[in-house]
Amino acid sequence: MALTNEQRKKIYLVSDAVLYPEAEKLIRELIEDDEVRELPKKSQIMGLLNIIKSAKYDDVLDFINRQITRNVDEVFYAKILQELRKMHRTRLQDEFQLVNSRPTKREEDAEKKELMLQLTREFIQHIIAEAGIQ
Repeated sequence: MALTNEQRKKIYLVSDAVLYPEAEKLIRELIEDDEVRELPKKSQIMGLLNIIKSAKYDDVLDFINRQITRNVDEVFYAKILQELRKMHRTRLQDEFQLVNSRPTKREEDAEKKELMLQLTREFIQHIIAEAGIQ
């Protein structure tokens, strides 16, 4: 489902005004967390980056859940998942006001997934930039 120009503009505004500071906060919390010995390795980050660039939102969630299950940088991925769930559950429609009214539930769900994929891409890219992972 294609997003409107208005939705894209809002995503960029939300990205700069909300998601970047939250990514900054998340990295700071991870660095201060006693359970986290170090941030994920470059290969892990590149895998996450590849997934967000080429996949659907459900694939991104599957990747993150697999990493948690495999105990690979578990705290890092759990915190990202927690933020994404909060964004999808309440912020997408209420705070960010990105969801347009659709004639069917199926169309609305498809729109929400596309919006979440775009927001996730922005959020993860901010996390990578803030962590200084190249």
